[in-house]
Amino acid sequence: MGGFADDSLEPLLISAGEGFTVSYRGRLLYSGRDPGRAVLRAVEGLQAREGDLVLCFSPLLCRGIPELAAKLPPSSALLLVEADPALFDFTLAHCPSPVRDDGRVFLLPPGAVNTGLRWLEQKRAGDFWGKPFPPPGTFRRVLRLDCSGGAGLSPSLYDSIERAFAQGVSQFWKNRATLMRLGRLFCRNLFLNLPSLPSARALGERTLRRPILVAGSGPSLDTTLTLPPALLKALFIIAVDTALPAFLARGIRPDLAAQVEAQAAIEAAYIGAPDLPVAADLLSRRRRADYYFFSAFTAASFVDRLGDAGLLPVEIPPLGSVALAAVDLALRLRREGTPVFVSGMDFSFPPGRTHCKGSPAHTSRLLGWTRLSGEGDFSAAFRDGAGRADTKDGSRAITDPALLGYRDLFAARFGNTPALFDAGEGGLPLGIPRVTTEALAGYAGAVLAGGDNLAAGAGVETGGASPGAGTDPRRPSPEAVSAFLAGERDALVELRGLLRGEGDLAGAERERRVLSLLEEREYLYLHFPDGYRVSPSPSFLKRARAEIDFFLKYIGLALKSTVSGAL
Repeated sequence: MGGFADDSLEPLLISAGEGFTVSYRGRLLYSGRDPGRAVLRAVEGLQAREGDLVLCFSPLLCRGIPELAAKLPPSSALLLVEADPALFDFTLAHCPSPVRDDGRVFLLPPGAVNTGLRWLEQKRAGDFWGKPFPPPGTFRRVLRLDCSGGAGLSPSLYDSIERAFAQGVSQFWKNRATLMRLGRLFCRNLFLNLPSLPSARALGERTLRRPILVAGSGPSLDTTLTLPPALLKALFIIAVDTALPAFLARGIRPDLAAQVEAQAAIEAAYIGAPDLPVAADLLSRRRRADYYFFSAFTAASFVDRLGDAGLLPVEIPPLGSVALAAVDLALRLRREGTPVFVSGMDFSFPPGRTHCKGSPAHTSRLLGWTRLSGEGDFSAAFRDGAGRADTKDGSRAITDPALLGYRDLFAARFGNTPALFDAGEGGLPLGIPRVTTEALAGYAGAVLAGGDNLAAGAGVETGGASPGAGTDPRRPSPEAVSAFLAGERDALVELRGLLRGEGDLAGAERERRVLSLLEEREYLYLHFPDGYRVSPSPSFLKRARAEIDFFLKYIGLALKSTVSGAL
């Protein structure tokens, strides 16, 4: 007998031509003639590979799930997702026990999508359906299977869940690539910067009342710098490190420099620079910064232990770009309603010039200028993935996937921020309101005149000369820093001895102790290709052993600096 649909607010199991279908809110969620045919055909057409995570939307009676599980490779998994609470309860009641007991099948309840996404960022797996979910590095690709008509009840929601998981897996591997290249350097810098925390000043959030100019080093900054220095000095200027020489060449001393670069190349930006306040990432190469912040570059036990010991400064998201970090800092520092302007954040460039005049990249190009080479640097326009894009003024410029990614991240994070304006006359659209250079001059002129009406920023107070004063009352003591570093040194010495076969422990007890020490010190291996989890394999342990001496050296240097006060 064919099934029928009623308007019940509870899902009903009713007889159909060849089995049972489900009626819910006036709809049949399986065919009334052959309820399992559609999902079984979809399973047959699914090309599963090693490392696939299959999102099974609205599983209901879990038709097709056993067949799909049977064809999946061992490293793949099924995540059942039901967004409707009533249908979720129905699934719990009717899903057969072989599906529930399958170690590769997991269930994500309504409202737990964020929990599932956070799994991608966590060191240890969460529990889904009472089973530990595989670690994030298990999966390479996300597939989708609509198991019933329930997926059609909230199509945009399921589409967004699919996109979120696909982007999450993709971002995990992008982050892994970054850690493989820079993770060791990040951790080295972190240890070397820890002794500077006790003397660092506090980044006073919500303290600045002067309008703020956040300056990147893109070519559009040149237009902003044509304003009279007196006007620009009326604003509170936060400049990224590579923009510092451009300001200093015009006799303008930024109020704050921002640095996140971990490599030595950034030192060129400070050549000839006066002693001005610097806000630096704890992972950066900077030593003895006035202010520190921490971009949480990875989820790890040693980072958690630093936080528990009170050794981490204010945290900002790992934005990947010093320009985005500088904007984040500006929004933290300003009082409510204080306008923030950005310039030089182009995320693109005209052919031949990638940075503003006076930046280290531009100066280096001028120094290498010959009759044959010319002034411009056109090589960047021919990088892999580089292409043309429309700018906000209607012209065309060169960009690449990395720059586009930063622009998209800027728009996603700051797009709806009140009183944040784009004052750069060039570059890609940022998703925030634009103001002209003349309007920016008007804001600065109002500050100089001491007026209360600042156009769009009417009523904003104009005082507040510093982002913070004095030392941070929450700052760690030198003794706390020394204690943490000494603890790491002693643990590494013990671990080295165990890996050499020294000590009284043997067999399984030795292995447990080795793995326990490694699990809390991811900095030894997070830059390995397989460094997203500890492995007892001889290859992994040999590589970790080789890293111990490297970190013992820099932890020792940091310990000495807590005593001498300087590196």
